[in-house]
Amino acid sequence: MHDTNYNKMIKKVLGLATSLGKVEYRVGENLVGLYKNQVMFGKIEHDKVYLLNSRNKFNKIDMELLEHEDFFTKQAQKAYSLIE
Repeated sequence: MHDTNYNKMIKKVLGLATSLGKVEYRVGENLVGLYKNQVMFGKIEHDKVYLLNSRNKFNKIDMELLEHEDFFTKQAQKAYSLIE
């Protein structure tokens, strides 16, 4: 079971991600995946947010970016746009 802060973080990330376009999410045992066209472009795992980079690897995102919504959304948009 996750704590309230983790649940708030998930809601915030999902809320910001919906501004990108059509985003699906899947909840697993230890992660929440963000998908575009059935391809994962972001994930929340172990209380951390990761976004896909141009090398098809996931970069950990500084949690303070969630407080700066515009900057986080720009980073998420880059990851989202990598998926066709």
